[in-house]
Amino acid sequence: MNIISYIHFLFSIFINLYPFIIPKNKYDYLYIYYIILLNLSWMIFNGECIISLILKIKENNNYKIGSKVSADDIKELIGNKLFNIYIYLCLIFSSLSYFYVIYRNNYQEYLYIFLLFSITYGYFYLTFKNQNELLKYKIFKIFKYIFIFISIIFIILFTNYLYKNKKF
Repeated sequence: MNIISYIHFLFSIFINLYPFIIPKNKYDYLYIYYIILLNLSWMIFNGECIISLILKIKENNNYKIGSKVSADDIKELIGNKLFNIYIYLCLIFSSLSYFYVIYRNNYQEYLYIFLLFSITYGYFYLTFKNQNELLKYKIFKIFKYIFIFISIIFIILFTNYLYKNKKF
């Protein structure tokens, strides 16, 4: 088993529980950036986590991005049954964590909209295990590009908010 698999698993747990184990602090804004960028990378890489993608390409140079969306390294670590539970718990806790960090810092309300897009994408991801199948639907392609655009806008707006309010 690769050490990266253990780090990937433990880091995902930490990220999903971050605001519940780390009290409010001046670096909470980095968490918001991380979540937005993580979701953005999933959209760009057709549902692939960058860590899982690197491991898959390392194993198979001909791997097509999004053809087998799954954190196989984590699945191998905890087993199929636990992995299915883990994926749903990640969606729930990442949503709750993101919401809580926005709430406890009184960040701008538009950031809550991002949460709706994130949950919707997470639902699509869990429903369609193969992103290439999902990309056959024009409505999802449209959603994907709108989500990418909105993510970039949120990064700009959030950066502007932090700068104006001297939060960095």
